[in-house]
Amino acid sequence: MKNIFKYLATMAMCVALTGLVACDPEPDPEPTPDTYTESATYGIIYDDAHVAAGEILTIHPTLGEIDNDFVSIELLPENKTDNSLETKMKVELLEGPDVMKDIMICYGETCKNPTCPWTSDAFTLEPGVNYDMLVKFDYAPSKVTSKTTYRLTIGKGASLDDPQVILINVNAQ
Repeated sequence: MKNIFKYLATMAMCVALTGLVACDPEPDPEPTPDTYTESATYGIIYDDAHVAAGEILTIHPTLGEIDNDFVSIELLPENKTDNSLETKMKVELLEGPDVMKDIMICYGETCKNPTCPWTSDAFTLEPGVNYDMLVKFDYAPSKVTSKTTYRLTIGKGASLDDPQVILINVNAQ
């Protein structure tokens, strides 16, 4: 009888200890969002307001734009320095349907229909706000079937030094 009691006590201890140490694993940490530093060289203006580095612009088309299946987003680049700058722009599709990789983009007199990711040819920005280099993104709301986010980077030279980076969410409605 003593042996049975010892055996049962040992089994009970094993079960109790297993219950104490067997707990749910730690959940994976939430990914930290990208952080962007405000550029000392470049700025981006949307709807007469400066857009902060890493800010997300959310575009909601009007009923007329939905009916016409055409939305145009207009941004103004700013050169914060006192010198002319050789500038490039990069557009990346971070999230969204593959059909949204094909975009229509104009800057100054140049219009392209590239596939993302895309980097522009070099262009010159004069000091101040460059109204003559208006950057326009055009898209068809009917193609937006899920959350669609672009990253726009404007920076100096081929390596996009001291960039200003913003995010653009486009919606179907």
